[in-house]
Amino acid sequence: MIHRRAVFFDRDGTLLVPQAEYISDPDQVVFYKGVPEALALLKERGLRRIVVTNQAGVGRGVLSEMDLLRAHNHMKRVLQEQDADLDAVFYAPHFPASARPEHRRGAAERKPSTQLFEQAALRYQLSLKDSFVVGDRPEDLQAARNIGAKAVLVRTGKGAETERAAGGPAPDFVGDDAAAAVVWICRQVGDMPLGGKKILFVLAGRDFQEREYLAPRLRLEGWGADIAVAGPSREECVGAQGLRIRPDVTHADAGDEFDAVVFIGGEGARALAGCKRCQALARRAYESKRVVAAICVAPSILANAYLLSRKTAVAWHTELSNLRKMGARISAHPVARDGAIVTAAGPRDAVGFADAIRAALLGEKEIERTVAARAETTS
Repeated sequence: MIHRRAVFFDRDGTLLVPQAEYISDPDQVVFYKGVPEALALLKERGLRRIVVTNQAGVGRGVLSEMDLLRAHNHMKRVLQEQDADLDAVFYAPHFPASARPEHRRGAAERKPSTQLFEQAALRYQLSLKDSFVVGDRPEDLQAARNIGAKAVLVRTGKGAETERAAGGPAPDFVGDDAAAAVVWICRQVGDMPLGGKKILFVLAGRDFQEREYLAPRLRLEGWGADIAVAGPSREECVGAQGLRIRPDVTHADAGDEFDAVVFIGGEGARALAGCKRCQALARRAYESKRVVAAICVAPSILANAYLLSRKTAVAWHTELSNLRKMGARISAHPVARDGAIVTAAGPRDAVGFADAIRAALLGEKEIERTVAARAETTS
């Protein structure tokens, strides 16, 4: 019998931003940044993705079980649309003082009890001791200890408070959020083809495209790469939906120690097309035979640096005329790799973009057809 690993996630404060004490409406389902991309990475790695959540609001009469199921069905549907589907959601609706006897009797299922985890293990033939529990509360950490799994604490939700509290089970890892937790998990269970590789992500100061940043970063980190971020200044770069990233270096100060330089697109990146510092950064990387990559509007940075002449490339539709003017051959695929240069059309191609960067870093050739096929199916 094959026993597989799973990652068990708490729901509120871990995957979902708490909108109320108990989520009772699909409109209250709001994911933390990077959650869909992180779950998609786990799916690709072959790990089960299971939510285990205490929902005493049902037992207390604050919401009905039908309300809860509607919210869960919406959550699963949104994730499935992003190829980040969950395998299952297990919930304990019980409350010891519930007016309904059936919601009092099952209180022993609540975390940190092992019961829901054991049900999942039986259904999916899981090895609990080889699995992970990710959450923001002490009961999540204790549940991990009770089933013999690795305990991962996130600082979202009640996580920062849990981290500061004395006593209780110690986590095996503490991450800023679920995405950071998933990167750590991937590094525990899989091969690290990009171990030792350093990659620089170049962002605009405002309105960078968040999926073009999050999906490639998670995948490349999950394969073992170390990521640094360059911005116009040391001030936080702010994405189109409010994601804030503190740069490690400025565009002017970025050195030549990176194996790849990746330019992220979005409306804000239009201002970088004429940025001499960004163009120089791209030229230095290319001339020293390192990987240079750009997505969405950012390939215009490479074109204006005279790197795309007689190269096959692609970009957001508004940039194609500029690429042609600068001598590029426009690819029929939404992800293109020409030697050490990788380009992609837009946010829907972010996964294929990351795969092509990996292929370029490893000098792989066969993967290119797979990358093109993946990009076409997600476009």
